[in-house]
Amino acid sequence: MENQFTKSNTLYVILVAVMTISVSCILLESEATIYDGRGYFTISPDTIIEDLLEGKEGVFIPRESSPFVSYPELGNPVQWSIQEYIFIAQSVNELIWGNSLTNWELNMVRGDWHCEYYYSGPQSAEFRLFRIGGNNEKSRYVSTIEIIPRRSLVTWHKEEHFPVILNWKNIDMNKIDISMEEAVEIAEKNGGYEARTNVKNECSITAILNPESPIYHGWIVSYRKDYGERFELYHINPKTGKIIK
Repeated sequence: MENQFTKSNTLYVILVAVMTISVSCILLESEATIYDGRGYFTISPDTIIEDLLEGKEGVFIPRESSPFVSYPELGNPVQWSIQEYIFIAQSVNELIWGNSLTNWELNMVRGDWHCEYYYSGPQSAEFRLFRIGGNNEKSRYVSTIEIIPRRSLVTWHKEEHFPVILNWKNIDMNKIDISMEEAVEIAEKNGGYEARTNVKNECSITAILNPESPIYHGWIVSYRKDYGERFELYHINPKTGKIIK
């Protein structure tokens, strides 16, 4: 009986040791950043979409200093769809990497509304894109692009990760049945409108689709007071539009 207990105990210790080593190996696995670059562009919100459609050059004017030292005065609200933001982001990505977006995939999309200008649509947007390439397809190239038209500003950050270890998920916007604007409208009809008018529209709305998030269920639409805490949150299925409790 004692011998059987000793064997069981020994097997348990070995199993725990193997699991500990396995978990440690997983935690140690990471993609090293071997290149890191960032910068800023000044844009003209009134003409940028038309200029890009016409193929004009000089649409993105590099900024040498950080725009976050002193913000320019806010311009008028724009009325851009998220697809128009994506169009601009694609042009930025092509410019900073010097190649087309043929093999790039979208990994995260975020749009921001100010409640006061809710009906004008998102007033800024951020995107994360990636592609696998390099020698033997072992590098991951990553772009993070934020477009803030009311500040006439685009920020960009590009990286190369090596080697590729993690399996990043992609977003195919053609397979997303509920658009970002529709997700926000669903939130509005299910309590969001009352929530923002209760704080006199002194708030912002963020809609994000991020498959890498540990709480990912689809669109996340959140309401936050100006310079304050979040006060309303919705998880919305991107295929059906149903609110996920």
